[in-house]
Amino acid sequence: MVEKTKKCSRCKKTKSINDFWSSKTCKGGYRTICKKCNYISRQNYRRNNLDKRRRQERKYKTSEKGQRVTRKSRLKCKYDLTLEEWQQMYNEQKGCCAICGIHQDKLIRSLEIDHNHVTGKVRKLLCIKCNLGLGYFGVDLLESELLEKAVKYIKETENG
Repeated sequence: MVEKTKKCSRCKKTKSINDFWSSKTCKGGYRTICKKCNYISRQNYRRNNLDKRRRQERKYKTSEKGQRVTRKSRLKCKYDLTLEEWQQMYNEQKGCCAICGIHQDKLIRSLEIDHNHVTGKVRKLLCIKCNLGLGYFGVDLLESELLEKAVKYIKETENG
């Protein structure tokens, strides 16, 4: 029985097919670089991007003074809200997204604070989908009719 082989595109060595990761998306059913080259590549990437990852982690976990950032301080700093004001908004909305009405209990992430990026004014609490949707449509620019056009488009294409 003949053992199947493949040439690694990185190290240019011909190796056993068992030295390559299988992949449904790659031609021939296997990755183009061998497991060893893939491991080395991943190690180099991690080493080169370590500082970037550490900065990102630190950004969310600590304040400028090196103290751990709490929800209370994040609310105050980013939105000028107290925990009590946030809780009041949550209670007024009965724990539901202000747009789609889905309850907090059915969400993976907690409700997010929607705000105007130009003025900084806090609007209401939204689920991640609604909040991102508004952001993608650029609703801070109230002259934009993009959202209305999207609704019109959906209605037209569903009816015929």
